[in-house]
Amino acid sequence: MLRLILLVGWLAAAYRIGASQPCQLPPLAGNAGVPGAGELFYCAPEKPPAPSASLAVLVDDSGSMAGHRAVMPQVLAWLEQASSRLAARGLNLRDSRGCYFSSARPLAQCKDPRPNPRAFQGRGATTLNLAIEFAARFDLAVIITDGVGNVGGGPACAAGVDAACLAASLAAALRPRGGEPRTILPGLWIVPLISLFDGTLFTEQAFPPEQFDVQRVTTNVTADTGLAAVVRNPKLDASGLLAYDYRGPRAFLAIVIARPAELGRALLGAMAAAGPFSNVVPAISMKGSPQGLAFLRPIEIFPGIAPRVSGFTAARLDPKACRTLSSKLAGEQLHIDCPNTLDQGTVYLTAQAAVPSSECLVIQSLPAHTLRLESAGAPVSPILDSRWTGSATDPARPLGLSLRLQCRRSWSLPCPKQGLEVSWRVSFDYRATPSRLLAPARFPAERALAEISATSVIQQPHRLLQLRETLESFYRTVALTWPSAGQDLARLTLCKP
Repeated sequence: MLRLILLVGWLAAAYRIGASQPCQLPPLAGNAGVPGAGELFYCAPEKPPAPSASLAVLVDDSGSMAGHRAVMPQVLAWLEQASSRLAARGLNLRDSRGCYFSSARPLAQCKDPRPNPRAFQGRGATTLNLAIEFAARFDLAVIITDGVGNVGGGPACAAGVDAACLAASLAAALRPRGGEPRTILPGLWIVPLISLFDGTLFTEQAFPPEQFDVQRVTTNVTADTGLAAVVRNPKLDASGLLAYDYRGPRAFLAIVIARPAELGRALLGAMAAAGPFSNVVPAISMKGSPQGLAFLRPIEIFPGIAPRVSGFTAARLDPKACRTLSSKLAGEQLHIDCPNTLDQGTVYLTAQAAVPSSECLVIQSLPAHTLRLESAGAPVSPILDSRWTGSATDPARPLGLSLRLQCRRSWSLPCPKQGLEVSWRVSFDYRATPSRLLAPARFPAERALAEISATSVIQQPHRLLQLRETLESFYRTVALTWPSAGQDLARLTLCKP
């Protein structure tokens, strides 16, 4: 009998100890950060985000662009196709300008509605800073250029268009306009273009021609692009800086500026859809890009892009739970219930697929970003943890959300009036972006930028001069006006009777 009493007492104590132990569920699988890590499959809406817009297409006609002469009519035909697609979808282009710019062709004389494909000259110095200032007057602008045209000019642009000058001009173009609602965010993108360059390569830097290593340059080009290059005749240009004849692949840019940002994304979608009609081929990197004219994935410089989940279509409760938990999805509301003091479980939500469109592409986002869960009015959240699954770049694998939930019998969150609204908020931190650009590339946009930018093009003629330095300076400047921006990745209302 004593043995029986001791056994019953031990079992009772074990039950009490076991009941007091925390619930042990397997950790959630998936990503706690922004899905896609700064890369998004984006589909432009069928209806343009604005009823009307003014448009400018500006082409850098300076001497450093002369080697791209052969593809310039093709580039302009591509942009014409893209703008026509926007117009066909209902965008009223009420005012259009299309002009070349350089020190020999001031934009003060820009009156034409579109650039003449046969009027490219390729001479003089770049006036890219003035072109950006001109473009900022329009709702939508595309600037074709090879970027920085000088090293060491300074932010006032007094000695030429260097990285600091270009950065200051881009930041100024994004400043709020007088009378414009603060909620309207402008947008800035670069679309890297690759073509066969055939002409004089101006390095914009001093270097003795007799020390120039032709073999090293051609080896660098082939290693980075997989294509051969011909380099000869190193010399000093009129400014005493190194120049040489170059035939091989080289990057240049389409800079897109828009207000609001959605208008620029719509143009990017139209450019992607118009590519096949102008033989402009999409490519993922410089290496292996097709010969001819190719465009790499656009990089959103400002404000930054992340997925937007418009709703959830299904909810599945994991059978593994701590005691009893029930859930049901009703529109944008997730109803949970529990009969016990404290229950825990896992719910898997399937995000609503993006509306298909004829104009889709992958956009890379450069600003530093974070994701946090926000809720209002609840001292304790039912959400203990959350993870994102699926893909932000593959429409065949829609996003999913795994929620680790807790539920207390005493809670009361009746919908629709007293439900707990939660959101997954993406924040873009422009003050943190410069230091990230200086670190080893971790995210897709950073790797893409590292591939096409070079501090010096003396030995890397296929790259763009100091593009990364330009953007680093840009973020330091633009953060004075826009320290950060953000968007909701998803919203959900939790209810409990």
